[in-house]
Formats: sequence, structure tokens, C-alpha cells
Amino acid sequence: MKYVSYVIICADNLSDLKLAITSTLTLHFEWLKSMGMKCNMSKTEMVVFDQEPISITVGENRLESVGSMKILGLKIDHKLNWKLFVEEMCNKVRSLIFGMRYVRRNLSLRDTVKIVKAQIVSRLCYGCPVWFCSLNFNLRARLRSVYYMVIRIYFKRISDIQIRSSFLIRAPQSWVELASRIRKKLL
Repeated sequence: MKYVSYVIICADNLSDLKLAITSTLTLHFEWLKSMGMKCNMSKTEMVVFDQEPISITVGENRLESVGSMKILGLKIDHKLNWKLFVEEMCNKVRSLIFGMRYVRRNLSLRDTVKIVKAQIVSRLCYGCPVWFCSLNFNLRARLRSVYYMVIRIYFKRISDIQIRSSFLIRAPQSWVELASRIRKKLL
């Protein structure tokens, strides 16, 4: 049996935080034991936001805070600035775009649209209502550059881009608007 749990603990100071984490982990370990399970400490992570890394010991188990963790595919760092998430996503999308440039030569526009929608647009739009609003100018610019790369996949010449998709070239005001425009173009 597998069990996944996310716990959020808030405290006014570091000593209260350590005490709250220790008592919560103790209760969690006891509950797991009563259910016939045990905690896999190698997969257990803790992020302390806006603080230096800390270490907690409960019985024989030691838990150290990490700089970032992935929750439901979104990488959250201890500063809550989404930089690691955006960089990782842009790198994945760029590598997919690189491969699509070679594959595109042998595909129809319809097939290209299907692949791009499934493999690239889905990554660009995943969770955007959660993270886009808090991005700074530089991270938005990085996403915009990847967005323009996606547009270039569809068209073989620059003139095609200017004639057939001038509405897509304008930089989006929000990522939700961007996702909406891409979806409309791909449908």
C-alpha cells in the first residue's frame, strides 16, 4: 500500500516551527505504524520557506530541509519565486522544440499540431493559473521566448508567420491569454 501526504505547518519563530514539525511527525509515524505502514525517509522532504535550512530528529529518523521539492509536477523552492520550475520547464520544452524542427519536415501541419499540442503546449500551460501571476519580468520574458519558438515550428518561412498568424506574434499579457491563443490556433 502506498500513501502520500503533504503537510503545511506555520509558526511565528524557528523554535516553534521545529516543535510543531517534531510533534506532527511523531503523530504521523504513530498513525502509519497503526495502519501497518512505515515512512520511507529517503522519499520524505521538507521545505522551510524564507528560512535557512533546518534539521529535525524524531526518534531514529532525521529530516533535513531541502531547497526545493516537486508537488503535483510543480517545483516549489524555499523562496517561492518559481525560478527553478520555469527554468526546468523551458529546458524541457526547448529540447522538444529542437527535436520537432527535424520531425516537422516529414509531417503535415495537422500532425505537427497534434504533437505540439500534446507534448509542448501541455507543458507550457500546466498549472499556469497557480504560478504565472507571481513571475517577475525576466521569467515572463523567458517564457515568451519559448512561446515564439513554438510558433516557429508551425511555419517554415518567416513570411508564413507574418501572414498566417499575426495574431499570435503579439506578446501575451498573461499566460492564461497565451494558453487560450495557442489552443484556439491548434483546434
